[in-house]
Amino acid sequence: VYTLPLIEFDNTWKFVAIVRDQSVGQTRIYLNGNEVYNISAVWATTGNFRIGGDDIPSARFHNGSIDNVRAYNRALISTEIQQHYNNR
Repeated sequence: VYTLPLIEFDNTWKFVAIVRDQSVGQTRIYLNGNEVYNISAVWATTGNFRIGGDDIPSARFHNGSIDNVRAYNRALISTEIQQHYNNR
């Protein structure tokens, strides 16, 4: 489970993209089209995929709205993330 310490959730609309490139073990997090977080970590490849919550007994969930969710079968590059943000 990752927390997003660099993103202030202040009741304003945010464009957040999380890109996981398993081939290089890298995760990049974008806020409003700009990369704000880059980590190297191993992710489990089994289990539930969740958006807005986690899979632990305390069941923490995002308290707000999530819309326009997209999932890809490949890691997007930074210019593609910027295009998605610009075309929102």
